[in-house]
Amino acid sequence: MKIFQHTHKAIILTGVLLSQGVSHGAIGDGLLNYWNLNDNANDTAGGNPGATGTSDDHGTINGTVTFVDSFSAGFGKAGSFPGGAGNNITVPDPTGGTDDIDRTGADITISIWFQAADWNTGWQAILAHGEGQDYRIARSGTANPTKFAAVVGTTDMQTVTTYGAPPAGDGLWHHLVATGINGGIGSLYVNGLLESTSTGLADPTVSIAPSGGNNNLLCIGCNPDNGREFNGLIDDIAMWDR
Repeated sequence: MKIFQHTHKAIILTGVLLSQGVSHGAIGDGLLNYWNLNDNANDTAGGNPGATGTSDDHGTINGTVTFVDSFSAGFGKAGSFPGGAGNNITVPDPTGGTDDIDRTGADITISIWFQAADWNTGWQAILAHGEGQDYRIARSGTANPTKFAAVVGTTDMQTVTTYGAPPAGDGLWHHLVATGINGGIGSLYVNGLLESTSTGLADPTVSIAPSGGNNNLLCIGCNPDNGREFNGLIDDIAMWDR
């Protein structure tokens, strides 16, 4: 199991059950994408009951991204991202409108596990679809001690909790969930704890719009608009239409 300093049963179960292709309660309902990063970048969402993804959105492994043992024996592997330009996984969007990848004017929830090795760039991206009103998960600026950030449409949420000093931060695995309801409120959770919502922003409502700079490409371990490649491990990425 994936265990961290803030143990949260539902979060632990999410990764395990999606890996096994079964649902627990509503975990699989509305699932768009699931990249378990076990030796490849294939999207396995379609094998889960309740999934609503319209296509198998398999990723392309670029540069020297590899796969290593994750968390503990028997749990599978994680993607190992060495940082540096071109070392990432890209996922092309199969259509030109709102779908599994392009969430323009739609709801979204993103769940991702990561362990940083080197926070060496401001706004270093863990997963992103682009700048502006698009969606992305990243280091919060050049914050020291380290903070995390999630942008979902017009929201820009940052953690209150800090996670150690660069270069490696606290060296621990973290589980981050970012949600956005179109026309509603965005929320950011880390390790099962609510860290931020968009309610304190000038415009608290979520309204995702494509950045226009990335040709509708999702990047795991980078931002397709400006690089900022991640250095460390990423695992079990899931996206829902709710």
